[in-house]
Amino acid sequence: MTRAEKTYYCEIPTKAYISAFGGIEIKDIIYDIEDYVVFIANAWGGTWSVHKAKIHYSDDPYFMFKGVRLHFNEALRV
Repeated sequence: MTRAEKTYYCEIPTKAYISAFGGIEIKDIIYDIEDYVVFIANAWGGTWSVHKAKIHYSDDPYFMFKGVRLHFNEALRV
C-alpha cells in the first residue's frame, strides 16, 4: 500500500474493532476477485500500523495477522 492509501484509511471511520494486538480497528473491506480487509494494528497503543490481509472463507470467515487467525465474529461493530 502506498503512503496516500495508508493516510486515506487512517482518516475514514472505523467499522469494527477486535481487542487483540493492542487493538485492531477494521477500516474497510475490499471486494474483488480475492477479498481483503484493511485494518490498523496497535491502534490503542503507541505506534500503530496499517495492514491489508486476505479474507479466508470457511464456516467462520477470518484473516491472518502475525500467524493468528482473527475471526470476524469476534469483531464488535462500531
